[in-house]
Amino acid sequence: MGWCHTACVLYILDGVVSYSVRQGDRRGSELDFVDFTYDGMIQENFLLEGLGQLTDGEIGDYNFRLDNEELRIKG
Repeated sequence: MGWCHTACVLYILDGVVSYSVRQGDRRGSELDFVDFTYDGMIQENFLLEGLGQLTDGEIGDYNFRLDNEELRIKG
């Protein structure tokens, strides 16, 4: 997927079937943007041809640092 520089999404009629994107970052002890639910391939720092948190149907709070429902996840 050399043509995919930022984010690539494969969408077929019923919805997203896969996406490829750079893995998220960890920034200190509080901010963690890593997609730990991704089910595709992980090569170096890229997620390839799978699904994960971008398609889990959950909508995070506008302030991604909050965990209003006390689920121990943020975003």
